[in-house]
Amino acid sequence: MSELAARLRQLRPQFLAQVAQAAGAITTSKDDATRFYDALIAASETEGTPASLFEVFKQWGDLTTLHLLRQWVWETVRLELPPAEALQMVMALEDHFAACVLCLTERESERQAQATEAQLRQMRARLERLDQSKSKFVSVAAHELRTPLTLIEGYARLMMNEVEAEQFHRLEMFLQGLEGGVKRLEEIVEAIVDISLIDNDMLALSYQPLWLGTLIQQLQVELAEVLAERRLTLNTVNVVDMGFTYADSERARQMLLNLLENAIKFTPDEGAITVSVQALPGFFEIAVADTGIGIAAENLEHIFDKFTAVGNVALHTSSKTKFKGGGPGLGLSIARGIAHAHGGTIWVESPGYDEQALPGSVFHVMLPELREPPNVASRLERAEETRALPRHLSPV
Repeated sequence: MSELAARLRQLRPQFLAQVAQAAGAITTSKDDATRFYDALIAASETEGTPASLFEVFKQWGDLTTLHLLRQWVWETVRLELPPAEALQMVMALEDHFAACVLCLTERESERQAQATEAQLRQMRARLERLDQSKSKFVSVAAHELRTPLTLIEGYARLMMNEVEAEQFHRLEMFLQGLEGGVKRLEEIVEAIVDISLIDNDMLALSYQPLWLGTLIQQLQVELAEVLAERRLTLNTVNVVDMGFTYADSERARQMLLNLLENAIKFTPDEGAITVSVQALPGFFEIAVADTGIGIAAENLEHIFDKFTAVGNVALHTSSKTKFKGGGPGLGLSIARGIAHAHGGTIWVESPGYDEQALPGSVFHVMLPELREPPNVASRLERAEETRALPRHLSPV
């Protein structure tokens, strides 16, 4: 037996007396303290890692208990031994206690990591349930909204057909208002359905040859009345002779229309919107630039998020094309979903937000240049490649 272990055995009764005096003020039992002290004696008989102490604390110990027991050992040594011998014994035992602190700290870290991982699993499961509930709600809500909309639209048409000619002029204004409200509500329902399909990776695309120049010219004609009403100019650059690609023409039209309507909405009257197209290696880039109020730097990251509204919503109108008009905040999110579904990407650039200086903004869309409809695997692979492209391929 080593000299240190022998001295500890001599001091065992005094140590247990220290524990007994503290009874009632501590949670450590006398039996636990006895097991600890005997393990300390065993550790002092060998060199290296105090395995016996580790085994004791693995069963019931923690850092608080270790510090308390260590304090009782030092108090026993201080009271029973001469100062020089007490100091020498404290220094000899300190390595054992330091090793125990490290062991318990590692164990506590592992325990906390396990607890954190369990909490994360619970949170993931809860988020999955919430996401499923959200998707189910969107699906049910869209279906339930469509039913009364169909009834309202049907009865409005019946009223228009049944009203006598002399009465029609008096009701025409009301019926037109009813028809406009139904149409707007239908558009909102369709937008909710589209965003639900995008969120669940269920947006099906029907690929066919698409001439981007022709599509942009068609949208220019379609928006002519709104542009004239707002006294806005829509310019096109490199559109007429642009080639074709394979894409879902209806979804591509929806994407560009959403971008153009967004530009119209945030460009003051008498402003200008410019649509340009350029061919890049393997891609077409479409840019929609406006002379509008721009986008604040803190909003650039979130502009494509669902239900995002820039500015004070209380001041918005219900129109889709009036300056700073309102809406459900789904148009840009749907545009992004359509671009990604094609294996492309979309982003925005703006110097900032200023209703006086009108710095404007530019929305960029990258669509793959395809000579045949892609399969699903190649489309996903191309999507990853596109999102990795640098976003300075064309000037603002």
